[in-house]
Parts: sequence; C-alpha cells; structure tokens
Amino acid sequence: MIAGEAPHSGTTAQAIIAKLMTAEPLPLSTLRSSSPVHVEIAVQKALAKLPADRYSSAREFADALEGKGFTLAAHTTAAHAGPAAAGSVARHPLVIGLAAIAVIATGVAAYQWSIAYGAPERTSVRFYVPLATSMVTGGVLAAGTNIAVSPDGNTIAFVAPDGAGSSSVFIRTLADAESRPLAGTDGAQEPFFSYDGQWIGFFVGGSLSKIPIGGGTPIPVAEVGSFPVGVSWSATGVIVTSVANNLIAVPDNGGPVRVLAMPDSAEGDQYFQSPIALPDGETVVFAAQPTGGVPRTRLAVLSLKTGKITRLDVLGVAPLGIAGGYLIYATLTGALFAVPFDVAKQRTTGEPVALGVNVVMRSGVIAEAALSPSGTMVLQSGSVTGQVGTVDMSGAFKPLLADAKPYGYPRYSPDGMRIAISIGAGSRSDAWVYDIAAGTSTRLTTEGTTNERIEWHPDGTRVLYRTDRGARSAFWWQPADLSTPAAPLLASLSDDFFEGVLTPDGKSIVYQLDNAGTNQADVMYRALEGDTTSKPIAASNFVEGQPRVSPDGKWVAFVTDASGIGQVVVQPFPGPGPRVQVSASGGSEPVWSRDGRKIFYRDGRRFIAATITTSPSFTVTGRTLLFADEYVFALSPHANYDVSRDGTHFLVVKNTDAAKLTVIYDWLPELRARMTGRQ
Repeated sequence: MIAGEAPHSGTTAQAIIAKLMTAEPLPLSTLRSSSPVHVEIAVQKALAKLPADRYSSAREFADALEGKGFTLAAHTTAAHAGPAAAGSVARHPLVIGLAAIAVIATGVAAYQWSIAYGAPERTSVRFYVPLATSMVTGGVLAAGTNIAVSPDGNTIAFVAPDGAGSSSVFIRTLADAESRPLAGTDGAQEPFFSYDGQWIGFFVGGSLSKIPIGGGTPIPVAEVGSFPVGVSWSATGVIVTSVANNLIAVPDNGGPVRVLAMPDSAEGDQYFQSPIALPDGETVVFAAQPTGGVPRTRLAVLSLKTGKITRLDVLGVAPLGIAGGYLIYATLTGALFAVPFDVAKQRTTGEPVALGVNVVMRSGVIAEAALSPSGTMVLQSGSVTGQVGTVDMSGAFKPLLADAKPYGYPRYSPDGMRIAISIGAGSRSDAWVYDIAAGTSTRLTTEGTTNERIEWHPDGTRVLYRTDRGARSAFWWQPADLSTPAAPLLASLSDDFFEGVLTPDGKSIVYQLDNAGTNQADVMYRALEGDTTSKPIAASNFVEGQPRVSPDGKWVAFVTDASGIGQVVVQPFPGPGPRVQVSASGGSEPVWSRDGRKIFYRDGRRFIAATITTSPSFTVTGRTLLFADEYVFALSPHANYDVSRDGTHFLVVKNTDAAKLTVIYDWLPELRARMTGRQ
C-alpha cells in the first residue's frame, strides 16, 4: 500500500508464487523515495520468508512502524547482509518444499479452471470524471486538446475552471476520489505529459512551461509566439508542437526553437498540426491538411532524425497515438479509427477499422481525447447534443425546440420572429431557419460538410455562414426564403475566414482572419462595396477573435488573450482609438444589448452583464452577475447564444447530458477485439 504496488508481480500465478518464495521484494525507498528508513526496515522484516524472522505480534509490528526504539546503527549490519541472507532463505529446505508444492498446486488448479471455464480474458474498465457543464468544449479561444493522459495510463490531466474566473490544469490519478487543481497553472491550456510521466507541460498564450506532476513552481521553457495546435513530448526530450502551421521542436530544458517541417506547396500542403510523438522517440505522426480543405486531411509521419516526411493514405484530422501496434486517430466527424501500423517502416499494414467511439471535435480538427501507449483512453464522447431554449435573467430555462440535437450558434432575426441556427447530422452540419410562430424549420444549405457560425443581415432578408464548400474556409450568404442560390461573400485562395458579423448598416463585414502566418487570429474589416481592401482592427502576436459591432456602429467588442487569458475588450470602430477591458476575470462570447447600453459575456462560470457609457468616453460603470453558466460553449470560437430584442432573456443551448470525461483503463483488449472482428 505504501509503494502503490504489490511486493511481487508476474504474468501468471505461478510466476508470482515463484517470486514470493525465492525473491526479495524491492526496498520501499526504491519505489517511493519519501518512505522513512524505519518504515522501510519494518516492512522488510514483515515480508521475511520464514515466520521466525517476522514480527511475533501486531503490537510489535505497529511499534516498529512508528519507529519506537529505532536507531539506524542497530540495523546497518542487517541491511548490508540482506542479499546473502536472502540467498540462504531461498535455499532453506522448507522454502524449497513449499515453493514446489505451491507451484504444482497452482498449476493443477489453473489447468482445471481452464478446462472447466476457459481462461479468463482481460477486460477494459470504464469510469467517468465529471466536468463543469460550461466547460464542455474546453477553453474560450481556439487551441489544442485540453485532455492528457500519462504514459503509464494511471494519471489524467484536463483543463477546467479554477473558481476564480480563469482555468487551471486538474490532475486525477486512479487512486484519487477527486480531481485536484495543479497550483501555478492559472490560464493554462493544452496540458501534456513528459515521456516519463513526471512532468506536465502547458501553454498560457504562446508561453510554454512545465511543472512537476506532484506540484511546485512552473518552469518557463520557451516562447512559441501564438497558440499551438497540438503538442507532444518525445522520449528523447524534445517537445514537438505546431505553430503558425509548421511543426517546431523545443528542448524540454529550454533552448532555441527550431522548425522541423513546413507545409510544402508542391505537395499541396496548407497546415501541419496535431503532432504526436511515438514511443520510439524518433517518430512523430501528424495531420497534413491540403489546400483542398479539412475533409481531405491525411496523416503523415516525420522522422526526427532525418526530417523525412512519409505521407500515409489515411484520412484523419487528429492522430492520438500508437497502442497495441495500432495507430489511433479521429476523423472530421469525431469517429475514432485504428489501422495496423509498422513504426519502424513508417507504413500501415492493414485497413482502417471504425472503433465505434465518437469524440467531441473543436474547430473541426481538434479531438478532445488522449491515448497512452499503455492503452488508457480518455475522451469527451459524442457530439455536444443540446436543447434550444430561453433563459430569463433569474436563470429559469424554458425549452423552445423540443428535439435534442447538435445545435450551435443560435441567432434571433432582427425582428425576433425567427431563429437561424446550425444543426449537426452525422458527418455534416447545416444552416437552418426556425419560424417561432409557425413552429417550422427550413434547411438552407446542402453543399459542403460544415455550415455554421450563422449571422443575419441587418435587414433580416439574408443569412451569412461559414462553410467549407470551396477551396478554403469562407463566408457565403443567401436569402432566408431560398429565393436565390447561395453566393460567396468572403472567400480567398490564400486566407481562411472562420467567423464574421455585418455592421449595423450592412455595408461592411468584421471578421476573424487566419492567414496561415505567425498571427493566426486577427480581427479585420472590409467594405462590401467600393474599396474592399481588408484593414486591421486588432492584428498582433496575440489571439483575437469573436468580434461584435455595437448597434450604433461606433464600437467593436472582441476577445483577446494579450493578458494571458481571454478577456473581452472594446475599442472604437473602425479605429484607431484606446482599448478598454470589459471583463474583469476572463471573458468570452461578447454580445451587445439591442440598445447598446450593455455587453453580455461569459466567464466560464456565469453570464455577466457589463453596463457601459460611451460619453464622454467609453467606460464600464458596473458588472452584474446574472446566473450560473450551465449552457454549451461553441465547438469553435463564436457566440453560442443570443439576447432577445427587449433584453429580458437569452437564447441558449442546454446540454442534455452531464458533462464528463470517459476514462477507459486498459482499452487494449477491447481494441484488439474490435480489430479482429470479435466485437
């Protein structure tokens, strides 16, 4: 119990009994260095082979454990004589006889059991770790996976609210009844374990740090510039991550950052992301997204020794790692697949098999799942299924749409009579319009696989939405009554557009730009007619997104991580001008009230209304805590709620399932059964 493991272990009962009779258990200090010397000696004596060498009573053993009468000098001779004594005990006739009888008896019993019942098979064990409901999809800004599992599969780490308006890394071991926050990880995202399981790395913005798993002071490792998309710690002491679409290497003890691999335009590459270091310490598997869009993303392998890239004929957006000789990965829809894989030859040796497991996908390419080489899987399962409804200022929820589905980004029409919303179905999501009075729904999109982050034109006749139907992520729009076909609104062969809103006059669009450069998320604007040159609102080395223009068109609110965590800020539109922080302790998904006197936002624990004045200057005059945030965050950064015209209630998506992590300990038997067709 002190060491956390049995004195003797083995693959069979016979092997364990043989060790019990002939081998000395390892000293406690070898397994747990903090064990006191007197406790180690007491336990060693209690485990002696011959009864005469053990304690004569429980009282005597208890006194020894408490150190009563213990002096180090009195035990020095015995400690040095340990190995010889062990050898003599092993040769004692009584021990030899008992060992022989025990091994024979055990062998006969095992044989009889196997005949009668068949050999028992290992089974996977599932348990669940509850999460705060509002954190069902992770952090407030786009980043990598917020779940990690140690290489031995015995410890998990995940990001969750820390009770102070920020987020922290939480740790849970198999022996723990509760998860515990890891002090010093305020604002952390993307936790990951070292190859020996003794450290946890994490990011705060573009700053990479590490901290001992048992706690301590975080140690800065490197500045990588912006939020990475995936990170892994190799057995050779190299941290591999994806920044600005390149794969980069960082020494785990600090040092210069170097580029490992860059997208090759000749190969049609656009992004390299989600690297996973394999157990050999020399190989990294990652996702290579082409200019043809996310659905065509394939897995590839990078040699850390030679830099050679081997592209696999495997469609997948998020590799999880190798377990039991299989490469596990997630597809665009969140379905997990496995394919036999030869690490040495860097090639698949069979066909992919669906594993019957689905995980939550964020931003289309980030799987909320982690896998240890030992076979422990941790995941946030399924899609974020919810019910659309309204919640008043007191927090009372009232269902609006009866069916529970993967809803996202609900938006009231300007007159408040209709709702535009994204609905997932299988491997795709589409834009729909729901007529509140008539109770009818109309599907607007049929092209592409992802149609989401919907917004209304100010005149209420059209909707715009983000889609992957072209070469790159773009904004299209079309009449809400389907009177004419959809048409591109904001599309490019060099840039990706992920979220946008129209100005109140309908003459400009304010949007988040990802140009595949160092600054991966900037807030920009451009006129829809005349001079359509893109101009910056917030373009820096920090992540900026989720823009919202005030009803009078004079201000723009957005989220930035310049302070180390996501905060809601406001500045003049189109600018330039001073920036004012609206949220006090973290914030995301800002939405203006229709009269422009309030800005609503979420801090991960509750909805908040910030009261503002704009004359003589923009000022936050107060913050009102409205109600607990029990509602679904968006799978990709964008407001996942709306406010009614009169400001009396919110349009939200309420999760229909308890938010939790699924932990599958010793998943390998289940995995092998699926791969061999026995399940």
